[in-house]
Amino acid sequence: MTNVQGAGGPQDRAPRTVAAANGVAADERFGAVAPPLYLSSSFAFAGYDAMRDYDYSRTANPSRDLLADTLARLEGGAGAIITASGMAAADLVLSRLGRDDRVIASHDCYGGTCRLLAARRDRGQFDLAFVDQTDETAMAAALEAAAALVFIETPSNPTMAHAGIGDSLLRLSVGLEAEADLLVDLARGLDAIGTAEAKVA
Repeated sequence: MTNVQGAGGPQDRAPRTVAAANGVAADERFGAVAPPLYLSSSFAFAGYDAMRDYDYSRTANPSRDLLADTLARLEGGAGAIITASGMAAADLVLSRLGRDDRVIASHDCYGGTCRLLAARRDRGQFDLAFVDQTDETAMAAALEAAAALVFIETPSNPTMAHAGIGDSLLRLSVGLEAEADLLVDLARGLDAIGTAEAKVA
């Protein structure tokens, strides 16, 4: 099995080095220099009822784990999750919410995101407020009530409005008395998804 941690830690490597070299020469079994792509859909058990680290690629795969490890190192995160699409990533985060949770989303977000949010709201999975996130007064008013998640899309699609991520974190830090997660869609597909717990005073 490939050691997804690679040789050496992320602390002493520049991002360019991590991007180019994470997982290189980390194959302890065969000594492959370049990380292999595992195309197998299933993996053999060591014996009856003796599953190894991987059994079925839908749940986990060494190549996907290496990609997640590389992204986490590049972002300085504790970990990363790889999904098939940006919408799948957004839905994964939304699936963690409960019926008493409240989501603040951009009023001009991508149509698919808007439909997903509205569908989950209509099923009673959470409460939802669409807000112009470029309007400080509107955001301040929206944050007067506790929110479990602030969903930012910047630039928004299709209007290309820019909501400052730093500004949203600042608003979270001054307006609430609970924790809120921040989900960032960098538009043009969820190229990056930053979930940050903003501890607020």
